[in-house]
Order: sequence, then C-alpha cells, then structure tokens
Amino acid sequence: MPFSSEQTKFCLFFFRFHRIQNHTSNRTKCCRVICHKRGTWRLLLTGTPFQNNTDEIWSLVNMATAGKVFGKIKQFNLDFGKPIKNALCKNASKHAEQQGEAARKAMQEKLKPYLLRRLKTDHLKELPPKIETCVWVRPSQQQIHMYKEKVHSKSFTAATDTLMGSDKEAAREAMKGAFKLLSVLKNICFHPILLQKGGPEGTVGSALEQTDLKTILNGSRKLELVVHMLKSFKGVGHKTLIFSQSTQMLDVIHYVLLKIPSFTIARIDGSVLQKRRATIVELFEEGKFDVLLVSTGAGGTGLTLNRASRVIMYDPVWNPSKDAQAVDRAYRIGQKQEVRVYRLFTAGTVEEKVYERQIHKTGLGMTVLTKANTSAKSLFNKDDLCKIFAQIPDGSCQLLERFQTEDIAQVIHAEHHTIAHAHSSVIGITNHHGIYCNKRKNAFAEAANVGAKRLKVAVEASDQDVSLKAPGPPFLVSDGSTSS
Repeated sequence: MPFSSEQTKFCLFFFRFHRIQNHTSNRTKCCRVICHKRGTWRLLLTGTPFQNNTDEIWSLVNMATAGKVFGKIKQFNLDFGKPIKNALCKNASKHAEQQGEAARKAMQEKLKPYLLRRLKTDHLKELPPKIETCVWVRPSQQQIHMYKEKVHSKSFTAATDTLMGSDKEAAREAMKGAFKLLSVLKNICFHPILLQKGGPEGTVGSALEQTDLKTILNGSRKLELVVHMLKSFKGVGHKTLIFSQSTQMLDVIHYVLLKIPSFTIARIDGSVLQKRRATIVELFEEGKFDVLLVSTGAGGTGLTLNRASRVIMYDPVWNPSKDAQAVDRAYRIGQKQEVRVYRLFTAGTVEEKVYERQIHKTGLGMTVLTKANTSAKSLFNKDDLCKIFAQIPDGSCQLLERFQTEDIAQVIHAEHHTIAHAHSSVIGITNHHGIYCNKRKNAFAEAANVGAKRLKVAVEASDQDVSLKAPGPPFLVSDGSTSS
C-alpha cells in the first residue's frame, strides 16, 4: 500500500500477540508507548486471540486501533463483556441470554473491519481427522486417602469457612490462597509420590529410587493406564506425545518407562537448550523415539511433531488454549495420519473443576469469535470452589453424571469403550468437542447410526490399536468416525 508523504512510513508488527493481551502488564504498557503515534500502522498476529476473558479482546483491538473502536475498558465491559459473560452463567435467565446474544452480535460487527481470522480446519481440507476424547479414571486407594486427609485438614477447612463468610474482603483474599491449596490437590491427582520425600519443591528422584515399580504404578491408576496405552500404541507403530504441566510428573513417567523394556524415550522441558531441543525434534520426526515427554509450558508452542499420531494429555491446565496448543504440536500442516488425543482426568477431584473451567472459557471464546452459539455454560463459581474442598473422591464422576442428566455431551460409558475393556480403572469416556455442539440430542444418535455402518470397515483397517480392541459398540465421535 503506497504512503503519502504526510503519513508515518513504518509499521509495528506484533507476533504472538497473546503474550501482551494483559492490558495491565508492564510489557503491554511498553508496547503502547512504542506505538503511541497516531499514524503508526500496527499488525497483530496470534493463533489464540482469546484465552481467558473478554478483556483480552479489548486489549487486542485497543492496541490495533489506538482505542478508536471500543473506548475505555470500563465502558467495553458494560456494553459487551458483562452481558456476554452473564448469558453464559449457570441458570442464566432468558432475558440475560437475549442481552448476551445482542452484545455478541454488536461486538462482532465492530470487530469485522479489524479482525481477519483463518482456521486451518476450514482451509486445509487435506488434513486428516483429529479425534479428541476425555478419559475419566478412578483414583487409587492411596490417592483417595491422601486427598481426604488434605481436604479435612485445618488449612482447607479454614479456607472454606472464610470463603462462605460475610466478610467480602477476607473472601477475596481467601480465594487467592484457595488456588494455592488446590495445587496440593492437583499434585495428588498427578501422583501421590510428588508429596512424598523429594516433594513438590525438589526432585522426586530419591522417592522413586526408594519405591519399587509395582508400588509406583499402584499409586496412580492414570499412570497405569498410560503404560498400558503406550504398549498398545507401540505394538502397531504409533508414536506418542505425552504432555504434563508438571516436570516432576514427567520425571515419574520417565522413570517408569525406563524400567519397561523396549521403549525409546526422549524429553523436552524448560531445561533443554534450544540446540538440543532441535536435535530431539529431528530424531523424533525420523522415528527414532516411541515416546516424547513434553512439558505443557515449555513445549506447547513452536514445535512441529507430525510423526506423532497419538497424544496423551496427562493433566489439564486452567487455560484451555495451552492444552489446545499442545495438542496441535501433532496436528500441523503436513500431517498425514489420523491424530487421536486422549485427555486424562482423575474422577471426583479438582481435575473435574479444571475441565469445567476450560469448558466455560472455550465456550466464551467461541461466543465472542464465531457466529454460532455454544451450549457450554459456566460451571464454576465461589460455591463450586467450596464444594471442591468438601468433595472426596469415591470412584464416581459428578461431571459425567451431569453430562448425562443435562444431555450436555456425548457420553459413552466405560463398558462401551475399548480402552475400558482393556483397563478397569476407566469410569467413562466423553467426546471433547461434543460439549460445544448445539444440536446435542440428535448428534449422538446420528453418530451411532454412521458408526454402526462404518464399524466393519474400521475394524479391518490396518491403523488399529490392536490390544485396545474389544467386543461391543465402537467409540462414537461427532463426525461419525469410529475408534476400535
């Protein structure tokens, strides 16, 4: 585009703009100072324009247009942010839903001249399918015992009492402390050994060395399931990525896999230098490793790992875009294989609430950025946080029960899924993308009809997880694909 002599002749180019979406951060403030001149051209690129809340949309557009579109953030929240969020609250009234829909449409009209959005699934039709499933796993007896002990401790009881008290200021402070306490519960969900000698602040190496392999595996049903799945995948030549937000959990998985013959393993986390990281990626793409362990934080972006056809998300993070970015390391341009993703959750624990929070954030992002409404509602508030502290894992899964009762997602009971046939720790399976489907009631029936017709073809295909086969219905997904 030609510039006149009176125009500023430079453009500021922001790559991965989501890193400065927090409008209160010093980094964002510095960027505003750099591009304060009115005539400056600004180009902002990001694959995740929305991660947590509508403030990020304001920050993005405010930076791109020097505040000409949405004005001050307070007015933006009154006009758009608050109505949209209220419409997605649990038990939102019809009036609130109508106001939210009107605000959503008005926001999208304002965004049109400034936002160009392209999805690879819309424009790269040659990409193979990506099937994402949530696997709900029973906690071990050790996990139940430790979880119950922590929930009944004085610190947790005090946090609950303060949250439910009348002192709003104290409740706000308690909320901050509560999320720190939640990290303890999350460590139990990872593996109880993280809270033993070596602990969450140091290395778990000494605890692992002092514990026999059987005891380590018995400590977490999720870890047992991972080992079983990896053996199955290796048997038919699949390469697997395993993501965890905890580098110490990666230590545990790595230690266990090294004790099992025939696995070739590599690892990428924040301690791996860039040159070594590039070498590991190259070797993995050449097929030299069966399993690549990756920390969600350090390896969730910037890598292309198309040799992998299986992805295991060992634990969820509060920010759903981080999990989505991690999954897409194996779903890049050039991928030729069907990619199957297994998101693992410990049933009846804080991991259920983390997933509920992911549902809300993803649903909010879809509402803001797309024309379609989503069936995802907010499932998380102060009362729910208190319920986490009162909840004791007992082998059941409240979220699965809610999905069934409210007809929210496509639920496939454990006895109807091939993984569950092979491993008794699985309570049930849900279709990850089914939660966002508008026509929920008909979607499952349609998938069942298509799945039944394609079952014969599916079981004869060469790309099978052989030891996961079992009699009974196939695993049904929203596009009618089957998984044997």
